[in-house]
Amino acid sequence: AVANDTLYVYGGNYGDAHSYSDAGQSGDLYKLNLRDPKAWDKVTGGTKLQGLSMVGHNGHVYRVGGFTAMNAEGADEKLVSQAGFARLNADGATWDALPDMPQPRSSHDVAVVGDTLYAVGGWNMPGDSKSATWHENLLAYDLNGADSKWIELAPPPFIRRALATAAWNGKLVCIGGMNKKGGPTTEVAIYDPATNTWTTGPTLLGGSMDGFGSSAFAVGDQLIVTTVTGSIQSLSAGANAWTYLGQLNHSRFFHRVLPLDSDRLVIVGGNGMEEGKVTALEVLKLAPTTVAGK
Repeated sequence: AVANDTLYVYGGNYGDAHSYSDAGQSGDLYKLNLRDPKAWDKVTGGTKLQGLSMVGHNGHVYRVGGFTAMNAEGADEKLVSQAGFARLNADGATWDALPDMPQPRSSHDVAVVGDTLYAVGGWNMPGDSKSATWHENLLAYDLNGADSKWIELAPPPFIRRALATAAWNGKLVCIGGMNKKGGPTTEVAIYDPATNTWTTGPTLLGGSMDGFGSSAFAVGDQLIVTTVTGSIQSLSAGANAWTYLGQLNHSRFFHRVLPLDSDRLVIVGGNGMEEGKVTALEVLKLAPTTVAGK
């Protein structure tokens, strides 16, 4: 997540794909000054998590859910979703606990529309994915309320995990993901907080895997998404289809697209099908019809 011109990265998986253990998970928080990006600073350690979501809002970073591997390396996996919700303090090094979500949740995503944080998708693993309960609700939390609590809103017209969400033109856009039944999808659903209703958005370009583990962020009236095949796509206000803009230098999924300034985005982390874990950051400079990577 980005807050106060600082990029924060928390948690994740150091181990091989589909191999999870306590030793292979991270609970570290790193930060990078985006105005003078010379070196990463390791800030602090904490709960080991992956499959979590973070978001920046009004100078704060919020951390939501995720799962913890409670098994030793080589032992039977014990993967447990978490309900934790926390805000990074102004010191940028310690977390304040906020009210837990009603149920543990991982492989979900979050976005802030106005001053409300929304959590959607994902599942609750009590020990492994085979016994997981898939979430069918939309949760909301008022970040300005003194005594806020999580509330449930109109349920999404889907049951998915590994989806991408973004705030765009006052609405919550939910992109792709893995269906509980039917595999990965490029379908898009849009939630309108003003009416508490869902509508269907334009389907992503590409094959079904382009919707799995993608990431999105809005700049101006453009909603930008990047996918596992490296494609960069844009949706403009009033458009009925996505526009293909080009390719990332490093194709990746389970990454983050985040704001750098008024016309640039930064692409962080993730895993490439051929390259493996991607350590390179990429900057996308936006124009009305083109994106140039550097």
